[in-house]
Amino acid sequence: MLNYDLVTAKAAYRILKPADVPAFLALAAEFHGSDPAARERMLSTVAHLARHKGSGSIFVIEREEDAVGYVILVGCWSVALGGMLLCLEELYVSPAHRGLGIATDFIGLLAKVAPAGTVAIRCDGDFSRRARGWARRLGFREEAGRILIREIGKDEAGR
Repeated sequence: MLNYDLVTAKAAYRILKPADVPAFLALAAEFHGSDPAARERMLSTVAHLARHKGSGSIFVIEREEDAVGYVILVGCWSVALGGMLLCLEELYVSPAHRGLGIATDFIGLLAKVAPAGTVAIRCDGDFSRRARGWARRLGFREEAGRILIREIGKDEAGR
């Protein structure tokens, strides 16, 4: 899985460090709202990915050294596509920083730096019409009503 920081003109996408956990939890609380179990799930995810570094990555999104969002990625195998998927479990950008192209920037960057053998980026969830439109513009296609897949070409990923 990805284990290094990514930086563009839009934002820095840093691998979560122990010192980042409070900011990450605050952002996750914004995303999950009043879900009382969300904090424990986030802490379990941080602990699991710390123990199993190859299975996923958590990025803190920063602008001007302020944490403004986060991304949780996990890897899984796709029989149907014959390769690894980067499963985008969560991508959250705080409301004050939306509309700046941060999520679009991250998806484009992810497609370019995906580990060898990665064939697609996958998102699963209940998506709004706006989110579906955004995903289509980025090359995702809908499957089974809840899953969005963006295949990664060999030349796109630089391989």
